[in-house]
Amino acid sequence: MTEGDNYEIPAIRCLLAVVSLFVMSLPGSADTEIGTKAYLAKDFDTAFLEFTKSANQGDMLAKRYLANMYFLGQGTAKDEVQGTKLAHECAEAGDSYCYLMYAKSNLGGLGIAVNYAEARIWARKAFAGGVAGVWEPAGVLLEQIYLINPANRFLVDGKRDMEKYNALARRTLEQRAEQVEALDALAASAQAGFVPARLLLSTVLFDSGAGTAEKICSLLAGINDLPERFQKYLTISQQVAQLGPTRASPKLVMEASQGAAEGAMGQASRAGIQQRAACKDFKVLKFLGATPIDHATWLPLTQPLLANTYPLTGAWSEDWSVSLCGRVSTVNIQFTADGMGGANFHMGPF
Repeated sequence: MTEGDNYEIPAIRCLLAVVSLFVMSLPGSADTEIGTKAYLAKDFDTAFLEFTKSANQGDMLAKRYLANMYFLGQGTAKDEVQGTKLAHECAEAGDSYCYLMYAKSNLGGLGIAVNYAEARIWARKAFAGGVAGVWEPAGVLLEQIYLINPANRFLVDGKRDMEKYNALARRTLEQRAEQVEALDALAASAQAGFVPARLLLSTVLFDSGAGTAEKICSLLAGINDLPERFQKYLTISQQVAQLGPTRASPKLVMEASQGAAEGAMGQASRAGIQQRAACKDFKVLKFLGATPIDHATWLPLTQPLLANTYPLTGAWSEDWSVSLCGRVSTVNIQFTADGMGGANFHMGPF
């Protein structure tokens, strides 16, 4: 699974572009209305003064705006402690936007100690609220909270710690409840078209899952100015999808291809065919078919983008048509789900 990759915690972004769409339908004092107009006119000094007046009178909308200004250093010195304090106050008052801000503060340690459990509580509230412009980034945040939490990671000094990896792979479904919640929330956000969710989910599916190449293509197609990393994901996934049906993720296909090359070399050797030592010309030509997954159990994901993509247990085999130095042959690869969304593999009988 993607716990081993590096993920950046998104910086607190100004939510006011979203908030301003709802200002007219939300109660606010006269000072808040003046502050809003000043903010939109980029008169941050005036906006800060007006929002401060209203916030001191208990106006939650003003506190929401003011929290952002403290986070961004607009009209005042940047102050994450004060920004988080205000975000907490308006979150406790039931403001969905502040749910999201306060969740980010807990995840990023903005003015407070990092607290993954608290971040999850408030991100869950933001997601469940269903407010447009809030629930979509909250879906991404829930997955980031899961991924960044050291309890869910297995890399030590950049290397896989097999003891931690295997312990995570052996978790029961009950112990995976937060993982399921986070992945389904991310997929719902991606399904709604939220680009950061589409990018993060494509990373998850590239690294893990069963037969995910076409899903990755659908997630990344049509995104303008696609970053280089994701352009690579898209290109590889398109190539994998064109080869035919496979239950392997694009990353697993790449890893198994090396084994397939070694298998093709072994076939040639047993057939008495001498390969030129310098020959490196290997290519997967086509996936010829995959067997059903025997004794399969799945992570119980409900979103359409993720249904039946994460096998926990089970084994299957695939026949691949390959070309080694111009010699076409069929290799058989045996896969066994590893409990982390990926699979171990070895070459089958020839």
